[in-house]
Amino acid sequence: MPAYNYEALDEHGKPRTGVLEAENAKAARSQLRAQGLVPLAVAPLAASVQTAGESRWSRRVFSSTGLSVWTRQLAGLVGAGLPLERALTSLADEAEQPAQRELVAHLRSEVNAGSPFARALG
Repeated sequence: MPAYNYEALDEHGKPRTGVLEAENAKAARSQLRAQGLVPLAVAPLAASVQTAGESRWSRRVFSSTGLSVWTRQLAGLVGAGLPLERALTSLADEAEQPAQRELVAHLRSEVNAGSPFARALG
C-alpha cells in the first residue's frame, strides 16, 4: 500500500505532520478525518525515499547512535513476538523526525508488499 505524507490540524488547531498508508490520497484524507484531524495537505511519499534502486540509507536519516538504538528496539519488538509489520508500525509512530518516519514507513510498505526485509533495507 502506498505511503503518504500529510499535514493536518488537530482539534485544538495544532499542526500535525506524519506519514500514513492508504490506497490513495482520498483514502488518506478519510483516515485523517476519522482520527479527528483536518487534512491540509496529503501527498505521496517523497520520490527520493521511494526511488527503486536508490539506497534509502544514502541520506543521513539516523545518527550512528540513533541507528543502533533503532536496531535494538526493532530486535526487541520482534524478539518479543511482535510481527515485523507491527514492530515497524510502532517504530514509525515513535520516530522523532519526519525523515525517520518516512524511512520506516517505506520499509513497512515494502515488507507489506511482500519484499524480504533485507531487500527493503536496500
